[in-house]
Amino acid sequence: MPDGIAPEVAASKIAHETVIAPPTCEVHVRAKNMYLVPMGAMVFCATVVVNTVVAQETMMRQWQYVPTANGDGCQLGLREVRTPQPGAGEIQVRMRAASLNGRDRGRLDRSCPAGPDGPQVPLSDGAGEVTQIGDGVTRFEVGDRVIGTFFAGHWLDGDRPEGVMPYRRGGPGEGVLSEFVRVTKTVL
Repeated sequence: MPDGIAPEVAASKIAHETVIAPPTCEVHVRAKNMYLVPMGAMVFCATVVVNTVVAQETMMRQWQYVPTANGDGCQLGLREVRTPQPGAGEIQVRMRAASLNGRDRGRLDRSCPAGPDGPQVPLSDGAGEVTQIGDGVTRFEVGDRVIGTFFAGHWLDGDRPEGVMPYRRGGPGEGVLSEFVRVTKTVL
């Protein structure tokens, strides 16, 4: 951080946008639209970002696994990405809370995972409220408070169907450490 400027103000000036970050949350700029924080501050800083109001409706903030400088592990990077819009049978959820589990922390000690669309979003468990619904969704309404399931496939009860495990949230499926997530109507 530049000398003489409070960390939250410096982060805002460097990024040329408003970044809400308390003094205990060190924000470092690594590349355009990406912010890195030390692992010890992750939970607190992530909570601040997840509960921040988005200035633009089409963009949101999302934490992603990114390789460390020497490539022997992962760290978390905060990126600005397009807000996912729900399609038929899908729901958009504004995330209000996300939990850090042991498996999530363990992923940082390994090589960086990547999903089919690029860097992976961490964390498997979260809760929020429905903000948009796609065609064919009848079980939920805008404003409903929901929690997501660990398995991002179509499994609500009974024996696990074939192929559900590979799509679990937070690895290898997309996690919930975002301002918004798009989910199918069967995973809430």
